[in-house]
Amino acid sequence: MGKKKSLSLIRFLRPFPVKTLTYSFVCQLLQIISSYCYFVTLEGGEVEYLKDNAGYFACWMITSIALTIISISLIYSQLSDPITYVNYILIGIQLFYTLTYDLGTDLQHHGQYNLLACFLIWIPIILGLIIYKTCKQIKKFINNDKKFWISLGATFIIIITYVYISLELALYNWYYGLGGKSLIVEQDYCNLEPPGYPWPGILPHRTLNFFTGSSQCPKVDHFSSLENGVLSINCDSEALIVERPDFVSMRQDMFVLTETGMERWNNRTKAMEKRYKVPGKSQNLRIKAEWFQVFCGDREDFYIQNVPKKEVIERLDKENKQRTVPPMNLVVIMMDTVSRSQVFRKMNNLVNVLETLNKTGENEVFQFFRIISNGFNTEYNTRAMYTGSQLRQNRSGRPYWDFMRGQGNVALYINGFCEDWMSVFLKKTFSGMDHAVSFPFCHFEYHPMEKTFGNFGGPFSILRRCINGKYVHKHIFEYVDEFWMNYKNYGKIIHIPLQEGHEGTGEVILTVDPDLSDFILDMKRSGKLDNTILVITSDHGSHMGPYFMATEMGAFEQKLPVLFFIYPTWFLNKYPEFRKSLLANEQKLVGHYDTHWTFRHLATLPEFGGEIKSNFLHEMNDFTDVWDCKKNLYFMEVAYQFKGKLWKKNLSPYIVTMIYRRIDTCFAYLKHTPKEYINLTNIPYDQVLEEHEDYETYRTLEYAMIDIDARYWFEDAYQDLSKQQLLGFTKFNGNEGYFQHNIDLENASWNTLKAPGRGRYLFGRSLMKYSDDRDCDQAGILRCVCSDFVNN
Repeated sequence: MGKKKSLSLIRFLRPFPVKTLTYSFVCQLLQIISSYCYFVTLEGGEVEYLKDNAGYFACWMITSIALTIISISLIYSQLSDPITYVNYILIGIQLFYTLTYDLGTDLQHHGQYNLLACFLIWIPIILGLIIYKTCKQIKKFINNDKKFWISLGATFIIIITYVYISLELALYNWYYGLGGKSLIVEQDYCNLEPPGYPWPGILPHRTLNFFTGSSQCPKVDHFSSLENGVLSINCDSEALIVERPDFVSMRQDMFVLTETGMERWNNRTKAMEKRYKVPGKSQNLRIKAEWFQVFCGDREDFYIQNVPKKEVIERLDKENKQRTVPPMNLVVIMMDTVSRSQVFRKMNNLVNVLETLNKTGENEVFQFFRIISNGFNTEYNTRAMYTGSQLRQNRSGRPYWDFMRGQGNVALYINGFCEDWMSVFLKKTFSGMDHAVSFPFCHFEYHPMEKTFGNFGGPFSILRRCINGKYVHKHIFEYVDEFWMNYKNYGKIIHIPLQEGHEGTGEVILTVDPDLSDFILDMKRSGKLDNTILVITSDHGSHMGPYFMATEMGAFEQKLPVLFFIYPTWFLNKYPEFRKSLLANEQKLVGHYDTHWTFRHLATLPEFGGEIKSNFLHEMNDFTDVWDCKKNLYFMEVAYQFKGKLWKKNLSPYIVTMIYRRIDTCFAYLKHTPKEYINLTNIPYDQVLEEHEDYETYRTLEYAMIDIDARYWFEDAYQDLSKQQLLGFTKFNGNEGYFQHNIDLENASWNTLKAPGRGRYLFGRSLMKYSDDRDCDQAGILRCVCSDFVNN
């Protein structure tokens, strides 16, 4: 049988010249090499590793595309039917296999993002081919070479001139903010000079995701309505109501945001949900669940509502007896992955609203031109902003909503994302909020079970973000309005993370702009802004897409988030020193540790319950210093057992050595001989990588360690010493006096309103009190983009 097939192939190839067969062989070989180059770009790793090697992977991808182009060009120019079609089919099969080999959406398997990057590179190539073909047709039509080349040259000059002027204008606008103010490039300790042109500023809106269809949510024919907790249904058949469990009752362990995690979440909530059927024409149904669905056959209506809690109101009434002035509110809107420049490029409505507020005389808007992110991604920047520290578990800083809630304020955390922030980034259960709303946004229309974080589905997609015919952010704003109404007589702390900026094109944030602007305008019209401090910020700029991956300017802008503080004018008239400091800080070097300490400063004021001094004493509740020898003895013993082993890639050997020196100091202080433990890893001890060995993910302690709490301690110890290095190490002897001194400094910081510089709070100061010059080390900013400064 095999011999017959071989003879058939020989008979098919025999009529073709040797030259044709040679070209075919070369084309297929080039395509195989092209596939190999693409496979190299699929290598997984940690965020820092992938970011540091983005240029390396980009070269491999461009090489892959170039080889494919050469292969196709050779087939087109050198071969003829039918061998041409055979080669095209073979290349098509190879391309399909290569591009679909990995469609993962996590750090280890990120093929969807590679596929999108590949697609974006192909767009200008295809456009160039179209232009070339068009020019050939025009030349043929004109039938005069001289006229054609003159016309082509003139067109080329006009296009180049237009693009150049547009880029210069985009760069000119890049410096500007609100009220005609602009970034002053030269500043003591931090010159901030853009290294290139912000080319996204010349592109029309939706240029990079035009192919995704409408940005409007699909229309849904609703059969029910909800008003003030009362549900009315108009269904031709029996209706099914599914009440979903609340955040606290279904939260039993750390929620892992992977496809597997979604399956665990779905299985658990199904067992806890409340299902019941009602007549299809039901009216006046009182629903007490905050999150529920109504089904009429295959149709669904989805609802999120705020239900006031009796125990919260009782607490507020009791605590407010200690307050002497009317309460104020703090609203923090945190837009993930949006730079300051991106706000001015894509959020014109918001910019206009802020300009209007600044002109009313009733509010004042402060903008911070020189805010630089404290780390690469959400983890490091939100920990700095929310807790003032990079430590986790019981070593972490206290989230700002937690200490403000304890002062007669009601606290809401509503995250437009199926994520438990405290579990993911602090490695402990969520606390400090009266209402924590995340899990309604685990709805599978928005958060698909499979490929949860893809380019074309999920909270990081380049598509619109909708649930049941309504933008996710509109669900959030409507919930906040209900929350405000239900607790209108009390001080409110509202934290709103928005995810629409977290995608590779920079276009989805356009869907948020009108509704966020209307939300703020409604706050103004209703008088809510009269007693509210509004903060609009982001963790960092975009670290996805071609702008970041392919240009130095994109990487520069990724370090420059946005930060606006909006105050009532009467408040600043009462505290004029705040206005003076805030204005000075608009051009000074700022980081999100400062944002946290500004929140702390607000917490000390009577308008936010600062009279309740007992709340400040809770600072030490459940807190363990990362270097407390007695309390961390087990973790130190485990770490000591792996001395010389590789914990994770890219750790500084110097900092690791410092950790083991401190562990030795603790053992000496306690006069302790470390114990040895067994079964600490999921692979044999001798298979765990040594510090000097090549990197294999599963053989590092990051993945091999069974006791993750011990691993978290070591990582926190590393974080602490790497940050201390910026300020200069404090002398450590392991005795109780060292830790008591840290506690005394932390308690005193409620008066100084700046980080003590040791213990868990190393960086940050209130923007309403301090405005003296600092460098990036002093501000806790790593990978500083100030052109005149290099981190230690």
